[in-house]
Amino acid sequence: MSLFRPVGSKVWYANYLHPVTGKRVRKTTKTTKRAEAQAVLDGFLGEAKKTAERREQVTLKEAIKLYVDSLEAAQKPSSKEMRALGDRLVGEGVTRCERATLDGSRFIHTLAPIDMEEFVSGRRADGKSAQTIAHEIKLVRAACRYVAGLGMAGPSQMYDRSLDRPWRIPATTQKTRYLGVDEWQMLFDYLDPDKPVPMVSRSGTAYERAPQELLRERRQTARDLLVALTLTGGRWSEVASLTWDRVNPPEFNTIRLWGNKTSKERLVPVPDMVREVLQRRFARRTSAVIFPALDGGALRRTKILYRAIDECGLNSPEKVAAHGRATIHSLRHTFASWLLQGDAELSEVQDALGHTSIHMTRRYAHLSKHKTAAKLGGILNAIVPDDRSPGNTSGMPKDNSDEIDV
Repeated sequence: MSLFRPVGSKVWYANYLHPVTGKRVRKTTKTTKRAEAQAVLDGFLGEAKKTAERREQVTLKEAIKLYVDSLEAAQKPSSKEMRALGDRLVGEGVTRCERATLDGSRFIHTLAPIDMEEFVSGRRADGKSAQTIAHEIKLVRAACRYVAGLGMAGPSQMYDRSLDRPWRIPATTQKTRYLGVDEWQMLFDYLDPDKPVPMVSRSGTAYERAPQELLRERRQTARDLLVALTLTGGRWSEVASLTWDRVNPPEFNTIRLWGNKTSKERLVPVPDMVREVLQRRFARRTSAVIFPALDGGALRRTKILYRAIDECGLNSPEKVAAHGRATIHSLRHTFASWLLQGDAELSEVQDALGHTSIHMTRRYAHLSKHKTAAKLGGILNAIVPDDRSPGNTSGMPKDNSDEIDV
């Protein structure tokens, strides 16, 4: 702890380490006299110590709830996703069957780095990717910091930089998987509703006994979703919740996607295949949602599309090792890759995907390297044309200016 005066200021400032959050605090004492400033600093420290002594103990479940409530109060678009993630962490909600979870009734100030390392190991055993685990660890850290800032008891080890084993976040090296045209066409043909396709679960048992007409309708919905997800570049949550008032029927010349992550709306292109899907579904609409579930609301997931990806061999061990695992989100990557391999610029793809920063779009930049190289080569050829004469060994264009005799 110390007192200091900034350059050009006559007022003394206090500088100390908060005993609860472990963060550096710099506050003005609002006085020009050092003795009075020292008394104010002592008051700051005394109040901080009292706060540390009367800190309320809070469980992990309560800490996550308080943090997510603060996100909702601030109208953060990530609040809904964070609440579902918090339920999964403590073994509640729709994902309560997962094996590796944290004890939600445990006081967070008792959490130690070894507990988090065991949790990470368990999540890896559950088959979760490094990116998913990183999101979960970040939520726990954020919740702990939030309640500690409220004066509650938090895990002090999280703030101690001298520890050999801090709360590490796994490095995410997940590959950006996108589909080639042949792979996508294979998936499209597999979902043909008029073609008898043996529906087999991953365990090898026969698919549920359902009328052929119902199976045909499910395959048609999955195929329509495949077209819409790939050719609009929308996230699953954006396309599955799409309503008719956002596609401008019956012309269908615009689609307005609402970005749940960015809380912004964007216009996306409407290729012919997407327009055909919208026109056909509009003629048989039974709900305000374009791709309704049985209850008329938005679809949560479609097992048929997941199963089709696996049945088409897109997740064979060789392909997963070389390119990463194919998921529904890979269709969004496919949209970006096809645009960049065509004539689209990186900034145009950024707008189409709804990315807030160009850095998020640069993951696809390598796909346009050949196009960029050809473009730059054409520019250089235009500047330095290949009209060198046999006698011109300098490599530069021949000077055709008139010679002057002296």
